[in-house]
Amino acid sequence: MTGDISDWRMVVLISGSGISAFLKNTADSSIPYETLLDEHWEADESMLLGKIEGAVYDNPRILDDFSSEIIINAPKALWIPADSAEDDDDFAAQCYNRIYSASPEDIMTDDFRSLVNVYSLTPGLLPFLQRTFPGARFSNHLTVLARKFVSRPSDVPAFYIDIARAEADILLFDGTKLLCGATHRWRHYADIEYMVMNMIDVYDLNPDAVAVNISGLRETRIALLESLRDKVATVMNTMLPAAAKEGLPLAAALSLSRI
Repeated sequence: MTGDISDWRMVVLISGSGISAFLKNTADSSIPYETLLDEHWEADESMLLGKIEGAVYDNPRILDDFSSEIIINAPKALWIPADSAEDDDDFAAQCYNRIYSASPEDIMTDDFRSLVNVYSLTPGLLPFLQRTFPGARFSNHLTVLARKFVSRPSDVPAFYIDIARAEADILLFDGTKLLCGATHRWRHYADIEYMVMNMIDVYDLNPDAVAVNISGLRETRIALLESLRDKVATVMNTMLPAAAKEGLPLAAALSLSRI
């Protein structure tokens, strides 16, 4: 790392199966990103907090005073109307616990236009992050995707699908309105195709006036592209920042990029 620490931005990505941290120079875009940490493990919620703490303390460089965003890949997330939560501090936690289960102190929220994303990954994580990364911005990975993709113009409802191993993030916009944003499990590309076609039906969309943008695992992405071309009007690869093409997880790459 060269230059002043204030010239660098850090993104930390935490999930149930690992933690990664990346640096990007904001003063000189020609300098490639730097990987500070990239650790993976078998998902085990009972041991998750300890593994995250251990990885952080074993890599003290990520504790430097960088401008930073902590991205939580927490599939157990839901969107609620922002105006419903304004006057009731407990409303978000109440909504979350109707579907999932978490203590109020472990529930995190992100604002996105007229919505609030409510999510939690593991007990004790939020207090640990607040102590360890004071001043950092915390975001769910779905919120990061939504904030970036909402500004991309489309004359028709648009899907953005990012395919990872065993999971796919699917967001659906109608103009600037987020209709749906969720993480889904999959085993075969046909599972993802079914989810897309089901959402088209649920939201009463016209398949001849829908755009589907796909990123992620190459073989599954290509198979899904080919299959959906017979079913919807427009199917294409998602326009990605260079960091995503170089292997960074999409949420981290988008957070570090200007597009």
